[in-house]
Amino acid sequence: MSLIDLALKIEEFSVISFDFFDTLFIRKLEEPESVFDLVGEKFKIDQFRALRKRAQQLAFVEMHNKNKKEISLDDIYNNFHELDEDKKHAVKAYELQLELDVICPNQEMIPVFLKAIELGKKVVITSDMYLTSHYFKESLSKYNLPQVPLFISADCDATKRDFGDIFDIVKNEMKVVAEQILHIGDNQLADVDKAQSKGLSAYHYQADSITQRKNVPISESIVNGLTDSRINSFSNGSGEQFAYQYGGPTLIGFSQWLKKITINDKIDALLYLARDGYMIKKYSDRSCKDDVSGPVEVYFKGSRTSFILSSINDTNFNEYIPYFLSGAYELSAHELLERIGVVPPAQHLLHALGFAENKAIKEISYDNIYNLLNSMKKDILKVCRANRRGLHQLLIDLNLPDNANIGLVDVGWKGTTQEAFENAIKPFFNYKVFGYYFCLISNTSSTKKSMLDSTTVGEETINKVYENRVAFELLFSAPHETIIGHVLSNEKVKFIEDERQDKARSFFAPLEKGMSEFFDIYDNLTFKIHHLPEDNVLIKPFVDYAISGMWKQNKYILTMQNFDAWSATKNKTFSPGQYI
Repeated sequence: MSLIDLALKIEEFSVISFDFFDTLFIRKLEEPESVFDLVGEKFKIDQFRALRKRAQQLAFVEMHNKNKKEISLDDIYNNFHELDEDKKHAVKAYELQLELDVICPNQEMIPVFLKAIELGKKVVITSDMYLTSHYFKESLSKYNLPQVPLFISADCDATKRDFGDIFDIVKNEMKVVAEQILHIGDNQLADVDKAQSKGLSAYHYQADSITQRKNVPISESIVNGLTDSRINSFSNGSGEQFAYQYGGPTLIGFSQWLKKITINDKIDALLYLARDGYMIKKYSDRSCKDDVSGPVEVYFKGSRTSFILSSINDTNFNEYIPYFLSGAYELSAHELLERIGVVPPAQHLLHALGFAENKAIKEISYDNIYNLLNSMKKDILKVCRANRRGLHQLLIDLNLPDNANIGLVDVGWKGTTQEAFENAIKPFFNYKVFGYYFCLISNTSSTKKSMLDSTTVGEETINKVYENRVAFELLFSAPHETIIGHVLSNEKVKFIEDERQDKARSFFAPLEKGMSEFFDIYDNLTFKIHHLPEDNVLIKPFVDYAISGMWKQNKYILTMQNFDAWSATKNKTFSPGQYI
């Protein structure tokens, strides 16, 4: 039975009973016992998880000795003999607060809960838990959900899991026969078998997105729990869902690494290069909004193209002809010029010279292309000079010291953007330039640092990341087209975008929304639990997904065509998976 069918099914019953944990509410942790790890971390108690579980076992022994059927949190801490009374009180209070902090409504089940109330059904919550009804009232209140009758094992001294006695209490308190009750829960034994043994109807809720492994490291538990807790709130296969699940964690992991790695280099200005640095800068603005001691940070609308153009002059022009032709095999002659911001001759003139609009560069002799570029040399150099002036002004506007340390933030691969930037500014500035990258496929420079390289994850993984680099570039992007120039206009720098493309904004908007939502939830939770997951754990889900090649079948990614602006052409359409 689907959730849609369930919403219809509830009309047949007088009382609708919901399990609480992993049904009506879910934790933002993959493993519930990760709460114990967080408590131990807060109070610096070694082996707290084991001690806490032992206290719970002793509470069960005491329960049986007293002929009771359930324990409470008080019972557990009364058997926590390793703590003195003051510490018991503080630790117990913190555990209870954490249990409130880590839960959130299950976006799949809450609509069913509210629908049942709307239909006038008697809605109750029935839960096996050592926490008392006060906790459940607080949970509902926290998310502005209606208060309903609570049947909690710690209060009722009866459970679902053992003999199903709590269902008898529900039946008697609600004054209905068992056949008029539908119970909804995730546990086959407690929520289905025991409910049915008492004559109730039962719906076995199974959430595909929720995983609960045992003994999970705390960082993994947080990252996976945050993903699982919200993934079903997005349309399946949407850009928001993809970005929330993979983009948010990846960008935060890289940002956390970046903050640590830049400290030792005493960076004066951190330039987040377009478009790769857009979301990293956006997250940095959130996480460092109160930090005035760090470097100047700007989203720097410069690119490998604009930096290379800034480096070209009359003397070295011929050396850059291979660059002009790189990745151009499917382009027409006018596209070859347009992608560097040069206005091409009228198409009828190009056509007369043998450069038809639908004729690709690969079909034209090298000599003819070489002659075309040389005939356009004056126009190309004019664009190069304009870019050089614009770049100079951008750096002057930063008001940096003469010997400043500048950091460039980029997704990476070979570090050629950094080299182009250094070449472009060398005649004018004495800055030392550092590059900070998500991944470099090779590196022998002390001024280039990457989160992933062969020394951290091995050469095989690096090669696989590079083979699937488009997947990463889709996340490390921005809601604007590729920057191909920065020129002075009325004493201000104007940024030139590749006008041949017009899809970046609409494609990236859902990705930005999904990542921003993850940023919100991540910051809120980590602030409350006082724990930041490890950087490598945050990026691992997407690295694994990307190198598996599964991204090439992602429904949302498949909607993007001609993502790589440098090689984009009207003559041929490329899907992201075709870029190798």
